[in-house]
Amino acid sequence: MSIFNFIKSRVSITQVISDYTSLKKIGFYLKGSCPFHHEKTASFTVTPHKDIFYCFGCHQGGDVIAFIARAENCSQLEAARYIAERYGIELPQEVVWEKSEQHMEEKKRYNQLLEIVADWCSQNLAVNPEAQQYLTSRNITKETVRLFSIGYFSNHKMAIKHLLTMVQKEGFLAQDLCAAHVILEGKHGLYSPFEDRIMFPIKDHLGAICGFGGRTFRPQDARPKYYNSHDHQFFNKGSVLYGFDQAKKQIQTHNKVFLVEGYIDCIAMAQAGYPYTVATLGTACTVEHLKIIARHTQQLFAVFDGDNAGKKAIIRLSELCFDMDMELAIVTLPSQDDPASYLQKGGDFNLLVQQARDIFTCYIDQLEIDFSSQRIAGKIQAIKELLVIIGRINDPLRRDLLLQKIAATCSIPVNTLQKELVLLAKPVLPKGAAPSTSQAPEDDKKYLKRENFELEKQVFCAIINNHEYLLERDESLLVSILPQPLAKIVVALQDYRKQAAQASVDFSGFFITLTDKEQELVSRLLIKQATVANKQEFLGLMDQLEKKQWKIKVNDVKIRLAQAQQTNNTELVQTLVAEFQSLKQKMLQKGSHDN
Repeated sequence: MSIFNFIKSRVSITQVISDYTSLKKIGFYLKGSCPFHHEKTASFTVTPHKDIFYCFGCHQGGDVIAFIARAENCSQLEAARYIAERYGIELPQEVVWEKSEQHMEEKKRYNQLLEIVADWCSQNLAVNPEAQQYLTSRNITKETVRLFSIGYFSNHKMAIKHLLTMVQKEGFLAQDLCAAHVILEGKHGLYSPFEDRIMFPIKDHLGAICGFGGRTFRPQDARPKYYNSHDHQFFNKGSVLYGFDQAKKQIQTHNKVFLVEGYIDCIAMAQAGYPYTVATLGTACTVEHLKIIARHTQQLFAVFDGDNAGKKAIIRLSELCFDMDMELAIVTLPSQDDPASYLQKGGDFNLLVQQARDIFTCYIDQLEIDFSSQRIAGKIQAIKELLVIIGRINDPLRRDLLLQKIAATCSIPVNTLQKELVLLAKPVLPKGAAPSTSQAPEDDKKYLKRENFELEKQVFCAIINNHEYLLERDESLLVSILPQPLAKIVVALQDYRKQAAQASVDFSGFFITLTDKEQELVSRLLIKQATVANKQEFLGLMDQLEKKQWKIKVNDVKIRLAQAQQTNNTELVQTLVAEFQSLKQKMLQKGSHDN
């Protein structure tokens, strides 16, 4: 048995999903608000008897493994591990892992090693009054220290030896610490760049420690203020947000997130009553960061320092948000403050939030300053730069409102700005090149809806719900009749059944073999289509489907016959007449007739 099937057999999809959204029973199904996007009308559906889910709003679907992979932004293998650990599922020896088992085991050991280091640092903090005093001076309480697992990396001459002794008890060696970049080998032996620093464990979205941030705290310490773990195969600063593991549920509940730039800023915000705060790790915000946030909210409040560096960071962030269709608002701090210092002074942060401006207001305010102070060329350039950004917005009403604001600010007719926006949106082609007329391939959902394959979808769902129905008709004929996205899945079912060496196969076992896209398609159709009551009803549907296909073929022959007669192609006419008679005879045998 695979790990996925074993996990799914030991946990209820309803139990797991109920931890993320409230579900209400409606007939055979459960409905609730989708945890993946924000909606006013519940469109998220769970089918307990099939252990699948589907959202008719964002079109996400699959089984419990796919749900956790989506909800926790991880691979399916990581999702299986996560479910096993969270719900106390003991994995037997005979469970088969995928080829990435070794990689997962290595990651688990890496996380375990860093947990030991974090515990050691926590013990060090408890016996170091100077480090404790620094945290107290920053208004960080003991409860917050515990909540964020804050520690201290001792600079005692025996510190490295003590750490090595501690990790060796758990089966780790010095080279493991070196590989994790916790300690390094220098000319005079082993040392750590984290020595004499306050330690902030960095956790991934599943709550496992994957790195550290170390901060100096002594006034005479001339080293860089912050030192972060080096990127590692299990740690990348561009795809981890500090505090996200604790903040994600609060973000979803409040439908907004505050983004700050430092560990202490994030901690101070959470302690002050804003637990939906996360921080970047000394780097600019990336697309990966926003993808993590976008799974829980589209409302992003940037709380960056009021200096020039903070303003530049906001500009970079705004461009990413436009591409991600996220709502960005700017919380402006006094120029000499960061969030932690502002809160420590007793500043009214709620007032700053109320005064937060959306990014377009910030841009237009800046445009007004630039427009009044620059020459013609500079004014034109400033307008064009803003129009390029507005061109990224998908909502036409929002685009028009912003164009009106710019028009009023710069005393330029709106239609002039609209024309310029169209010109800027046109791609610049190489000299002599013709514009492309190719279209993106149509996805399965649009294809099935456009062609009105309702009968085909009913037959498909009947087969998925009752695998033995495959034996009731010629399988090759069935595959040739069904549209391609459905036929491909039926072929996969045929192969799976042959491997299982039995007519009736486990739906859950088959479902896990499908691609993510196929799982979404199957989930949507099974939830949406009416259930076929019995085998007789299925055979009736098959008769209708076959007659439909015969009629399509007959009409095709008729068209080809008319074309052959027009060109006086006697030989082809005779061939097509014979084909027509054969098809008509088969239709009559099925009880149909041609009009």
